[in-house]
Amino acid sequence: MANYLKSELYRLARKKALYVFFAIGIFAPVLLTMFTAAVGGELYANTEFVFKVTIGSWTLIFFVVPFIVSQLLMDDFSDGTLKNTAAYGIPRSTVFYGKWILELAVLAIAWIVTYASLTASAFLMLTNNGTTNFTGFNTSILGMLPLALAALAVSHTLCFLIENMLSHLVVYILMIIVLPELYYLLARAVPTLQEIVNSVPLFPYAAASDYAWTGSNGMLLCWAVGICYVAVAFLASAKPVMRKEFK
Repeated sequence: MANYLKSELYRLARKKALYVFFAIGIFAPVLLTMFTAAVGGELYANTEFVFKVTIGSWTLIFFVVPFIVSQLLMDDFSDGTLKNTAAYGIPRSTVFYGKWILELAVLAIAWIVTYASLTASAFLMLTNNGTTNFTGFNTSILGMLPLALAALAVSHTLCFLIENMLSHLVVYILMIIVLPELYYLLARAVPTLQEIVNSVPLFPYAAASDYAWTGSNGMLLCWAVGICYVAVAFLASAKPVMRKEFK
């Protein structure tokens, strides 16, 4: 596993798209903060506004996740690298879980650099409204983390099962975004389903949209949902991935 991760890190270090991705994570918050400071006036040019807007934008992570997965797996499926890797005797489990570790690392780095850029620019350029909103912002990160991991697990396992980036993206959007919306429409007409929706955040995307971590036992429920999604995704896909022939 260690040697495989080293070789994959070397490949990642040569991917320009990832550097562009990290650069956006660094400079986008700075530019947005500068814009807020310039045109926001007394009402909006403050840390409270920026942190509230950021919390309201957490659902964007669900669109970033498949990009990360695609960047790490796109070449493997397009040029037959996975087939050659298996032919060279590298265990499928090493590839399957090794890629997952790398995706976690990329997501963590992206989150850290964006967080550092946003908080630094907000406190340096805007009026500080105190620590209350900053604390709420940090709490929202703890609530979003398991939901993001759930989406990452679904995207990762779908990639290995489908072996096509576009098809993976379509199925991912249907499962993570479209299905919850359909469920909520149905729940409006069925009281029992509505009670379930109000009690348990069944879907990561919907949980993020509803700020589920702010409710009663919300943080615990977010982590429970995230862990369940990761566990089910890997349990359901591990055996099929180990048995299938990569193209």
